[in-house]
Amino acid sequence: MAGKSQLARALNDCDIAVQLEPENRFALDSRGLVHLKMGDLAAAMADYEAAFALDETYAHALYGRGIARLWLGRANEGAADLQQALAMQPTLTQTFAQYGVVAERSASTLLGAAPVGDPRVTFAPATTEEAAPAAP
Repeated sequence: MAGKSQLARALNDCDIAVQLEPENRFALDSRGLVHLKMGDLAAAMADYEAAFALDETYAHALYGRGIARLWLGRANEGAADLQQALAMQPTLTQTFAQYGVVAERSASTLLGAAPVGDPRVTFAPATTEEAAPAAP
């Protein structure tokens, strides 16, 4: 994982890129990833949403927004974003893992067994059996 000084330099570079080209989805997406790795989830969401708004077929930004939503505790929205992004680009889980960001979480994690925002835990949408309440 990148150190804080590396992330700060990366953020500075991304800020410059966005200033030069405010409608560059790649610059916004990259800055979103840096914010995500720094734990600034609101800023990550804003950048990913801006990148996705520029191109609604840009699955990378949608997947990043999904991770941010998950880590903010917005499990349903996050899972929906991840599912939609993976339908568009099935390799995104591996791509983000290469960035050191793993968005997958188990149903127990979503219920509070691990801290929201912990990139080491994994997400998998609850199965019907997990989502259904136990029969009396």
